[in-house]
Amino acid sequence: MNKVKRQIPSIDTLLQRKKYFEYIGALSPVEPPFFKDDLLDSGNNKTGYYGTKYNSILIWNLPPLLTCPAKTQWCLTHCYNADTDLIKYPLNKWLENWWLFENKREILQEKINNQIKLSPKPCAVRLHSSGDFFSYDYLVFWESIIKENKEVIFWGYTRSWVIPGISNELKKLNELENVNIFASWDKYMGQIPNDWKICVVCSNVEEVKEFERDDNYISCPEQFGLTPNCASCGLCMTKNRKNIIFIIH
Repeated sequence: MNKVKRQIPSIDTLLQRKKYFEYIGALSPVEPPFFKDDLLDSGNNKTGYYGTKYNSILIWNLPPLLTCPAKTQWCLTHCYNADTDLIKYPLNKWLENWWLFENKREILQEKINNQIKLSPKPCAVRLHSSGDFFSYDYLVFWESIIKENKEVIFWGYTRSWVIPGISNELKKLNELENVNIFASWDKYMGQIPNDWKICVVCSNVEEVKEFERDDNYISCPEQFGLTPNCASCGLCMTKNRKNIIFIIH
């Protein structure tokens, strides 16, 4: 196994994340001072901004915890989005994105569609490196955008597969040709679903090795330095894929 690219968080870091989530839990959507055109972020260090498989990567985020209806006890201490570095984790922008969906949905959809159409192709859109599918209406919102942009791949990882009223629509969304969504799972969620491709987040290398004994699982190549970024990998964007193993960072 190659060396992990990012440091596994210490116990102190996990405690800090838990404390920060206590603060986030009291927040509400925030009205932006003005309506920007480029609402999706242009990649990050993990996804890359472009690569050998995709010429552009876009990311849509919402605030963690507040838009995560299937969060577990594991999430409340381990989620990497509970980070006070507001440059890398712009919580206020994510709160604004949430407000825009709740209050300016049609305009938001138009601007997202325009941004995607103007992005270099091939293009892939990561749905939620922070946040999740939190309502049926929100799912329908993204379903409309995805169907409008059939030449673009949309991918992500969700825990909302356990939420009644969302789970069935999520499956329908995932059946679209240009969508790849994994069911995110941890030990607090009970039985691993057998009707989804899944992703698991391990707390240490030993847990990773345990899952890797099963041929149906593969570790994230980017996290273990086998590819520079998601844009040059494309594993999670393809329909013919294995279950994915991530390691906490």
